[in-house]
Amino acid sequence: SHNERQFPARGPFEGNTEIIITGNHFLPSEHLSCKLYDAITNVTQILPAQYDSSTQVRCVTERHDERAGGQVLATMRPCFYKTIQVANDGVTWSTASAAVRFLFCDIYVSVEGSDDSGYGTPDRPYRTLQRSIEAS
Repeated sequence: SHNERQFPARGPFEGNTEIIITGNHFLPSEHLSCKLYDAITNVTQILPAQYDSSTQVRCVTERHDERAGGQVLATMRPCFYKTIQVANDGVTWSTASAAVRFLFCDIYVSVEGSDDSGYGTPDRPYRTLQRSIEAS
């Protein structure tokens, strides 16, 4: 068993975002994997993991469709979070935690947004392109 901790991670729907997961008891294995899952889209991504050390692994996201229904005012839709789990053997997954998750979301900017309290999501966009560049 291992405990993971992961700093806030996000990436675009097109994928190809590297996620660094820290924890303990990771083992170098050809079966080392990350699992990203959410109940909203009900899509699971099983990704090969790169072993860095017994306390750190890396995975790269695949492309993911936006949440069905498009953008809905005052919500973060079409964005969504996925929990991240790791398995040394590709079978026995760590416990899912809301603290260890990945946000699939393109970055949103609006003149009504805020660089201080915005998250770059549809419901809380950034105000400037500069802030969106810093966040990416």
